[in-house]
Amino acid sequence: MGCMAKRRSRPLTSLAPLLLLTAMLCVSCSRTSGEDKELKQQIAKFYRLHQVAPPMGALSLSELIKFRPFLSVPLFEKFKNASLAEEAHFNRNADTAAPLFDGDLFTARPQGFAAAQILDCTVDDDKGYCNVELNAAITKEASVIKWQEKVYVTEDERGWVIDDIDFGRNPAPMRQGRLSTLLQAGIDTGRTESPE
Repeated sequence: MGCMAKRRSRPLTSLAPLLLLTAMLCVSCSRTSGEDKELKQQIAKFYRLHQVAPPMGALSLSELIKFRPFLSVPLFEKFKNASLAEEAHFNRNADTAAPLFDGDLFTARPQGFAAAQILDCTVDDDKGYCNVELNAAITKEASVIKWQEKVYVTEDERGWVIDDIDFGRNPAPMRQGRLSTLLQAGIDTGRTESPE
């Protein structure tokens, strides 16, 4: 009888690692869905702020301050450098040159967007991205145009922040490529131009 008791306890003992692994997976799943919800809320806040007063061209000081909570440190630095490059560009050219940055820099459509919908988000540790569908009407009579962008995010001590935006592969006059590349190109142009 003692042998039978020992035999019954062995299978339960060998199940312990499996039960522990299952419990850990469940905790991981619930944390990911919570992160996903938090991330979507943060991106939605960014787009709501953007819709209240859409920035056009290089950000002003007040716009930099307003958008700072939503931007990663590297992306904020790029926006700050873009603003400084734009200011120096106009100082050198006595406001006669075209701006280095034109239109709404946060989206593929320089004229901006009317609405944004977060489709889905993917998170891997402290990095992730959200696919966002944006739309806008070309004219009052025209139908609404739609396009998708990918918003790359990172997590820092403030929570989820935007690290870059991939504008996708859109036909002209929509932008292609990434926001960080667009900003860097303008910054580089500002650095290399000579005073007139």
